[in-house]
Amino acid sequence: MATSFSNFRQRFTRAPRYQRICSYALVAYLIYALLLGLLVPYLTKSIAPEKVSALLGRPVLIEDVTINPFTLRFEIKGFEVKGINIQTQEQQDFVGIGRLTVQINLWKSLFNGSINLQTIEIDQAFANIEKFNDNQFNFSDIPEHIAIQATPSETPELVAEESNDASGLPHIQIANIGITNSAFNFKDQPTGAVLNYPAINIGLTKFNSLAMLVNPKQANAPTPTYNRFNLSIEGADESAVTTTGRFQLTPLEAQGRLALKHIKLTTFWPFIAQQITAELESGIVDFATNYRFIGDTTPAENTTTPQFITDTGQFALRSLILASADNELINLPLFTAAGIALDLQQQLVSIDNISTDGMQLHASVHQGEVDLATLLTPKSLTDTPPPPSVVVVAPTVTEKAIAEQDSVVDSVIDVIETVSEIEVETVIEQVAAIEARSDARVWVVNLGEFNLTNYDINIVESWITKATKWRISPLNFSTKAISSSYNAPIDYELALSINDNGSFASQGSIDIKQQSIAAHISLEKLNLTQFQPYISSYLNIIMKSGFFTTKGDLYADSKGTTRFNGAVQVEKLVINDKKLNKSLLKWQDFTINSIALDQQANSLLIDHIQLTRPYAQVIVAADKSSNISNLVIEQESANKTSKVTSKVTATAEQKPATTAENAMLIEINKFTLVGGKVDYTDNVLKPSFAAVIENIEGHVGKLSSTTTKNAELDIKAVVNKYAPMTLRGVVNPLIPEPFIDVEFVFNNFELPSMTPYSGTYAGLDIDEGQLSLALKYKLEKNHLEGSNHIFIDQLDMNDTKDSDAGSFLPITLAIPLLKDSSGAIDLGVNVSGDLNDPSFNVGEIVLKTLSNIILKAVTSPFTLLASLVDTTEDLDKVSFANGSTTLAQTEQSKLDALAKALAQRPQIKLNIKGSYDESADKEALQNSALNSKLSQSTGSIIEQSTNAEDLPVSAGMTNALIDLYELETKGKADALRNAIATQQPALAEPDLEQVWLRSLYTETRKLQVVTEEQLRGLAKSRANTIKSHLREVSKVDAGRIFILSHQSNVPSTSTETTLTLVVK
Repeated sequence: MATSFSNFRQRFTRAPRYQRICSYALVAYLIYALLLGLLVPYLTKSIAPEKVSALLGRPVLIEDVTINPFTLRFEIKGFEVKGINIQTQEQQDFVGIGRLTVQINLWKSLFNGSINLQTIEIDQAFANIEKFNDNQFNFSDIPEHIAIQATPSETPELVAEESNDASGLPHIQIANIGITNSAFNFKDQPTGAVLNYPAINIGLTKFNSLAMLVNPKQANAPTPTYNRFNLSIEGADESAVTTTGRFQLTPLEAQGRLALKHIKLTTFWPFIAQQITAELESGIVDFATNYRFIGDTTPAENTTTPQFITDTGQFALRSLILASADNELINLPLFTAAGIALDLQQQLVSIDNISTDGMQLHASVHQGEVDLATLLTPKSLTDTPPPPSVVVVAPTVTEKAIAEQDSVVDSVIDVIETVSEIEVETVIEQVAAIEARSDARVWVVNLGEFNLTNYDINIVESWITKATKWRISPLNFSTKAISSSYNAPIDYELALSINDNGSFASQGSIDIKQQSIAAHISLEKLNLTQFQPYISSYLNIIMKSGFFTTKGDLYADSKGTTRFNGAVQVEKLVINDKKLNKSLLKWQDFTINSIALDQQANSLLIDHIQLTRPYAQVIVAADKSSNISNLVIEQESANKTSKVTSKVTATAEQKPATTAENAMLIEINKFTLVGGKVDYTDNVLKPSFAAVIENIEGHVGKLSSTTTKNAELDIKAVVNKYAPMTLRGVVNPLIPEPFIDVEFVFNNFELPSMTPYSGTYAGLDIDEGQLSLALKYKLEKNHLEGSNHIFIDQLDMNDTKDSDAGSFLPITLAIPLLKDSSGAIDLGVNVSGDLNDPSFNVGEIVLKTLSNIILKAVTSPFTLLASLVDTTEDLDKVSFANGSTTLAQTEQSKLDALAKALAQRPQIKLNIKGSYDESADKEALQNSALNSKLSQSTGSIIEQSTNAEDLPVSAGMTNALIDLYELETKGKADALRNAIATQQPALAEPDLEQVWLRSLYTETRKLQVVTEEQLRGLAKSRANTIKSHLREVSKVDAGRIFILSHQSNVPSTSTETTLTLVVK
């Protein structure tokens, strides 16, 4: 063996040099092949898992390691790092690579002077990440274990190698880099979310670290194929993320296209599900865009300026459904954005179009809160954390500390008040100031157009009402170009339908920077019945029908300018009262053909108001309530006043009172009323009373709050089919001191229809009669002058059998007294007063005056008769001389005047009741009886009216008196003379003689007998005298004069005969 080896060595040393070199090279190559192809794989497979496992603290497996020393192909199969379930301590798959292949292209590397790899491939790689809680993952132990295993050592300083390439990057070329058939799985135990991507593929071809996207020397040359990449991530839920493109490393730049396909939002929803009350049932996102990234666009400068650009982006959100536990909240079939472009350096985002269609939204409002906002608001923003349970030792509170605390509280209050006073204008001014700064960087978003179509908004309002449903569908809204810089107004169009009972449309422009809107609005046939739930709490009415329409142009801005020019219409309005459920108010049409409101000019201009076929009904119930008396529901006053209310009240108190200078200009060119009707029913009465005012038509001319020109007023109507009524004149109610000059005429109203009132309250039926009124009123400078002319023709009333009621006025006597010879009652009442006087009330004055006229007619009927013949004498009393039945001339004239008055009141009859004065008339009759006896004794004629004072004195008269005295008194005349002389000693003889004769006369008269029958006869004679004069001289019909029985009720205190009036 030794000899053989020696021989071989000698031959080898004698061989040519090149053979020896080749032999050495062959042996070295064989050794290299053995080491690299067999030893290194073996050592790697044997040692590497143990070392890596020790480093990571996890089991590490390598299935196989192969190296082809000839092709320099390195391959590792079955590399896997096991995981450990912290909760169960069981092993589970963590991360691994099914196959890792690296092949080096040595010859190209040598010839090109670069690092050249043929391929780097990873196949069937996987990673399973699991989150156990907020701070722990299934890999959380690995960094801790590595930190424990690490030992401190000095780190050598890295010396940068000089390179001729300005970029500093080595030249590396890789023909193919790929990650194929890989998978990623993430489990989040706290939320239950699972992200599973079983197909991840990444490819990079012809990688060249120095390659450029564009050859700067040949700009128009075909695009090279270096550095092309593609990425595809497919999820188990059929979602996918793909991107393709190219890049360069020096300077760093990439361009390509990114696409997100069929991304299901439900996959990611569990991450936030615990924070959101609502539940996401479905939602799919698609997105695609071209992009370009440039690492530094200013390499010559010290600062890095990256650039990122996207264009032709497309975004779509489909089938988005959010629901609560009870019902579906949001169902959005489609939301798209097209033409999305972004420029990082320009800070510009452009979107050609945003469109959304068919969304259904369901929400409810309760106690001022929208449930949708609550359901979609993260709980972390609404939940208030409980205060920490920390025991703190309270320090000694000094006056300084208290003052500091008060200062802090005051500061907080000031901040709150300041924030509450911030207005939109202030915010916009601040934004404008930021934009005006030269160094400000403000993003600008430009939108080409926005289209929202077929939205269906459903809201249940339970805040003010119990549960009122509102549906806004279809809702369509679109705009033209919009820019976040707000340099130009935004043109828009809006159209919607409200509960299928009205539509609203608006077209115009909004200038956000100027805070103004200019729009044309149209509200068509809005059904007012749908607002019934909001009315019921305040009014006892039922809205049975009604449609509101308005069209016009609106302009408003933040400077206080508001203008509206348009028309308003309310048609087919029917309102019933809730108590009786009968018509209260209705009309066929209410139209304002032109209305112009200008807040800045403080004016309201209306061209023509027309009210067609209005109808109102007033019903008084048996309990005296009416269908209009309880229309307003009394609201309970709040016990507490909120700060907001106080602030509003304080603000209102600070506002100056309206003066003539700042009063609004109001002008109405014309008001027209066509075919009106009013029904009135009073069920308090038995039978009930009903009246109808119909055919109400007319107009009011131009009204103005500033002009002194008055508007013409002309309104006509018919009451109960046959009684016409008119209201004419001129008015101006809009000026500070209204002016009115009108005349109201009401003719030929049939009074029998008023029998329910007269029967109930006066116990009388109206058999006949017509009422006419003529009222004139003038109001100027708050001073009212009015005249009320009342004319009642042929009024006839009788006692009713259906009522026991009596009247507080003696109507049966008042009517004949007020009726003239033609059967008419003609009354006039004038009123005058100042409206500023709170005690002045026109209605009360008129009613009181009419009542006084009736009472005066009844209580002083002869005064009323005297006024008819222009005399002030008391026509109800006729005077006679004592004991006489002869009428004096003055009394005859009085009876003649009475006869003339009776001629004007043909229904009045006269009662005459004779009277006497028991003392005066008796004395007069006694004188008459004595005078008769003296006439017989003396043979001379003595007047019946002669008395003791005017008795003629003569010897014969003296003797006659002495005889009659002594005869009838049984006394002595001389004794009477002596008694007088004794009582009055100062009397001279002639005077004593006269006193003695008078006493003889008086004492003898007293003994003359006058009976009660004589006195009654005197009274009767006086009554007959009056009747005879009225019949024979004054020509009064005998059937109108009645003499009351002299046996009853004959007064005994006056010689005046009393006359009374009666209706028979």
